Amino acid sequence: MAEVLHDLTVHDQAMREQAQVRDLMQSGGRLGFPEPLESAFIAQHDRESRLLLRRAAIWLMLFSTLIGAVQGFFIWRLTPALELVHDLIVWTLGFWVILSALGAVLLCAVLETWSRYFVSVRAVASFIGVFAILLATWFLQDSYFANLAGYLVTLVVLVVYGFSRQRVWPAFFLVQAAALAALGAGLLFGHLPSWLQLGQSFVMASGFGVVLGALLEYRDRQIFLQARLLTLEAEQMARMAQHLDGQARRDRLTGLLNQHYFHELFDREWERARREQEPLSLLVIDIRHFQRFNERYGYAAGDRCLAALARVLDAVMKRQIDLAARRQDDEFLLLLPNTPAAGARKMQERIEEGIAAQSILHEDEADTLLHIDIGVATLVPHSQQQPADLMAAAVESLRLDKTSTADTSIVW
Repeated sequence: MAEVLHDLTVHDQAMREQAQVRDLMQSGGRLGFPEPLESAFIAQHDRESRLLLRRAAIWLMLFSTLIGAVQGFFIWRLTPALELVHDLIVWTLGFWVILSALGAVLLCAVLETWSRYFVSVRAVASFIGVFAILLATWFLQDSYFANLAGYLVTLVVLVVYGFSRQRVWPAFFLVQAAALAALGAGLLFGHLPSWLQLGQSFVMASGFGVVLGALLEYRDRQIFLQARLLTLEAEQMARMAQHLDGQARRDRLTGLLNQHYFHELFDREWERARREQEPLSLLVIDIRHFQRFNERYGYAAGDRCLAALARVLDAVMKRQIDLAARRQDDEFLLLLPNTPAAGARKMQERIEEGIAAQSILHEDEADTLLHIDIGVATLVPHSQQQPADLMAAAVESLRLDKTSTADTSIVW
């Protein structure tokens, strides 16, 4: 019963989550999920971001180095002599700061031992990158290269919003914080940009970056929801298949194994007992005068009686290897691997006590209570025997028990 309730609870939770995911997919345009979906998305998004940067690490470093080298070459070749040393120093410092920040992020993406620092290092590197490129641009003395460096500001800002694979709101706050810090540093050193330069290089890039980041994150969230829905549906199909498989192997009324599946397991346990030379015990249980019970109280009462006996068998089985099954209308089987005759007899007594405790009324019996007959057989299988031999011995023990006038069962 507890297992059934657990399965129902799991099924209900899965159905509620499926409905929630479908609603989120249909609503569209959302950049936030209710918990625990939001935490699951963030964890998966960060993990996929790290894997993406790991695959592109070498190319990103080569591209960044090429951009820095080309810009430095143009400054060296085209800057007036009086401003050359200053601009080269400014650009070299800014370039190495940005390249070092990028390298730290890529190392956290590549090295598994550093992977737990990936999110925090990426955030710090984004702040440093925007801060450094803004200051480098504002500190350049040659106006031509200061304007040219504005395009690199746009590139760095778009990288933070898009290619760094950060979520849009954390990226937005990091970029704005870096810009405010850069303005503070520029004010301190007397190198503030013109409003036109700030608008062209940063404000416009930040606006495009927010749109780009929002679109990318929305796409990632939709992909996450689709993948989550497919996972939930696959799990539901697996549970249904498992349930149907279990239903096919069990008796619908009692919940015990059906006769066909029981014999499959019986053959398996027989071979194992023969190989390891262990005792194998089988109990055949029959409800006494069950036909009269049905005629007197009706078939619905008979079904309740069978279900009660099944509950008794479930209760007395203490090991997972014990197998109980319904063989015929009122006949049940109980297989006890690695159990000698004494253990089988104790199990028989517990079953009889369990039925007696049910106190099921049967007025055709002398004491007006329902009784059962139990045949018990135990064998240590050898190569010349078959499982049918143990079954025949248990059935014969049941027959002798029914015909015996003694108030005890016969162990074969």
